[in-house]
Amino acid sequence: MEKVPLSDAQIEIIQLQEYYENTSINNIAGIVNIKNKVTISEIEKALNNLIKNHDSYRIKIKKENSEYEQYISEHKDKNFNVVDFTNDQEEYRHWIDEQVSKNIFSINSDLFEFTIIKLPEGKTGILLLQHHVISDGWSMTIAVNTICNYLIDGTKTETLEPSYFDHVREELKYKNSERFKKDKQFWIEKLENFEDNELFKKNATNCAQGDRQSFNLTDAYTVKLLTFCEKNNISISNLFTTAMIILKYKKTLAEKISVGSIMHNRNKKMEKELTGAFSRTLPIIVDVSSNNSISDLLTKTKYESFNLLKHRKYPYRKIIEDNGSKSGILDCMVSFQNKQYDSKIIENGYSDEWLDNGSNNTSLAISISNRNRDNSLAIDYDYQVAVVNEKEITDLHNFMLKIIETAIENPNKQIKDIEIISEDEKRTILNEFNNTEMNLNNTQTFVERFENQVAQTPNQTAVTYEGDSLSYSELNVKANQLAHQLRHKGVKANHLVGIMTNRHLEMIIGIYGILKAGGAYVPIDPNYPSERINYILTDSNTYALLTDSVLDTSIEFNQTVINLKEDINTSIQPTDNLSYTTNMSDLMCIIYTSGTTGKPKGVKMPYKSVMNNLNRRINRFDISSNDNILFKMPFTFDPSIWELFGWAIVGAQATLLPSGEEGNPEIITSLIQMSKVTMAVFVPSMFIPFIDYIKSTKQAHLLSSLNHVLVGGEAVTPKLVNQFNEWIGKKTTHN
Repeated sequence: MEKVPLSDAQIEIIQLQEYYENTSINNIAGIVNIKNKVTISEIEKALNNLIKNHDSYRIKIKKENSEYEQYISEHKDKNFNVVDFTNDQEEYRHWIDEQVSKNIFSINSDLFEFTIIKLPEGKTGILLLQHHVISDGWSMTIAVNTICNYLIDGTKTETLEPSYFDHVREELKYKNSERFKKDKQFWIEKLENFEDNELFKKNATNCAQGDRQSFNLTDAYTVKLLTFCEKNNISISNLFTTAMIILKYKKTLAEKISVGSIMHNRNKKMEKELTGAFSRTLPIIVDVSSNNSISDLLTKTKYESFNLLKHRKYPYRKIIEDNGSKSGILDCMVSFQNKQYDSKIIENGYSDEWLDNGSNNTSLAISISNRNRDNSLAIDYDYQVAVVNEKEITDLHNFMLKIIETAIENPNKQIKDIEIISEDEKRTILNEFNNTEMNLNNTQTFVERFENQVAQTPNQTAVTYEGDSLSYSELNVKANQLAHQLRHKGVKANHLVGIMTNRHLEMIIGIYGILKAGGAYVPIDPNYPSERINYILTDSNTYALLTDSVLDTSIEFNQTVINLKEDINTSIQPTDNLSYTTNMSDLMCIIYTSGTTGKPKGVKMPYKSVMNNLNRRINRFDISSNDNILFKMPFTFDPSIWELFGWAIVGAQATLLPSGEEGNPEIITSLIQMSKVTMAVFVPSMFIPFIDYIKSTKQAHLLSSLNHVLVGGEAVTPKLVNQFNEWIGKKTTHN
């Protein structure tokens, strides 16, 4: 028994299998519908004929010492399962979904499953389910041709002399050739200065769950499209790839645009008759300028497609190893399946249905085909549901057709003059989104508004933390005492005062005291590394620092330090309100960025912008003294500003989540229930596990007090909103 290494295509498929373990990510599935009456025995003979004469169906995978190898087993005729779904459409669809979404990869076992089906309408069909490591889209068409020809006239396929293993041996020779070195250099040069051009921003969750939308072009439109391609000597693939390049450019403005192209990779005539994992995806990379015409880009795409053909043997994983991982190389793929079924198969009434396996390893894959030899093109959009939603796919399809229509009607039109928004969207943007006029009370600072509220509701509970609470009057008194102390230390308008505490009552007192003294607060997470803390203190020229613990010796700060929990001087200060020293143009806070792209940068926020945002939200969500807002955001992020101040100018209440519990859905749920929280704010990365927790524990009833959930800071998908509505109930959800 000969054992050989995996081909490059197979290696990439196995890597995918290991990354998305126990999923259907590599399943290729389809139904062959048989029109004429044939017996089960004849179908079994046709299937065995396929397996015997195409040795890729007899490939088994071995794994020894973490290394994969493959061998071809001897053929033995098989019996195949027969499943009857006569007059049971619902059970049939359920069964199909189960079959195509299961993992069929197994060591030393068949990597396909063929099942004979009695279809609901009484006809016969065959489910062809095969693993990508032994098959590809081209192979599927060969398989259907082979099976149907046998059933129509008993045509037996002669055992093919060439084997899939011949392809593997050719690859091994290539890796030791001069061509391999030239191909490597080509890809290094091609990816030089490549920048991010992702069409869709992915979620952090590496979820392969996918879906498919399919469209059929009309006969007339297909003829129009094919005529244009023939006239301009370009392929269908060139045209659709160019449309995607234009779409990506308009969305990203990157000067190098990459679109994945699926290569059938069958170089020799005989290989085109073989089944097996030949195909692979490589990027077509085109330099784009807004001054390019569509015709210019069609020419560039065609040229780069020829380049791709010349250098297609070089494995994609090697491209990544040589150049590093770059965003957007293969986030969108386009392929044209030009392998067709034999004409007599169509004439005898045989048909097929290609099935979606429910998984996708890339954000978007567009497949154009005409397997059935009719007069129209079919377009399948396979996409990851965590990245793209159904409406976005529909819009994208319409944009693609709009760009193609423009190319046909006016190929000399420049890219900068192409619009990719609909008239309805344009009207919405111009008329609705810009209609933001609102009468807001933006003439008073936060301190003025807060003190007015204290006068109205002195005994109303203002803030609660782990069973302890302060009324509006008590909070005002403590903040005043701290403010007097800071004024005594010299704090004036626009002086920056750092505050480095965990989330508790003293944090609120500290921030309010800084503002009452006339200063602007600079929030610092006490868990930051000392180097970052020292940088912020030095860069901001902080006048004083408030803490809730003894300052670590690694912190370099020689100005005033006040421990909010232990400083006895604060409690002996006056309790009356201070004179106002700030106005709407003065600073309220400076929040430092994360510094992921360099050193952290301080973002200045004046009262004017903060109060405008607070007043807008209060008006939009009708926040009143009946509300209880959950303060759970780290105060070093700007979304915390709403949680810190919004409630305090309308007589509402704030409930504080202990620091470090932001990712604990159990604690958050309990706090919402116990405190009767009416509004909570999430970022999607924290919202997802929160919904998952509610879903798994079935505790939605504990959230009955919630009226509003605000989700933002990252992309919010309709799927996420739908899950929230499904598992938590009909709540008011805003993005």
